[in-house]
Amino acid sequence: MIKINQLTEDENRLIADIAAINLGSLYRLHTKGESADVILLLSQYEDIDINDYHDIKNDRIEKFHKLQDNPYMIADLSSEDLTTFRYILRIIETEYKENYPKAVENLWKKLFFLEEFRFNIIEERKTKMN
Repeated sequence: MIKINQLTEDENRLIADIAAINLGSLYRLHTKGESADVILLLSQYEDIDINDYHDIKNDRIEKFHKLQDNPYMIADLSSEDLTTFRYILRIIETEYKENYPKAVENLWKKLFFLEEFRFNIIEERKTKMN
């Protein structure tokens, strides 16, 4: 597991806000339900059945609640969840740069570090297998 040793108060706020934004989206899906088209696409392209989809969605809700409460959990997010996190950060980046320019910059650096670290681990494993 990767450890993030230090987060500033502003980085904590930014991570918690991103988690809240994602939770809002997940709750809208949860309460309004998914369209039949979305479920059909998931079953065709992702090989996910409806029960698995609900389990995955509930798991993500739980993960992002934990992240909102403890921003250090960012290191435990899956690659897919980090992609979602980066997407949200990109959307809100301009707004947050006005009040928290250093926090936004540092958070991007930490995200790139996490991805690079994971990439290197995967490459190491591939090399060992050959």
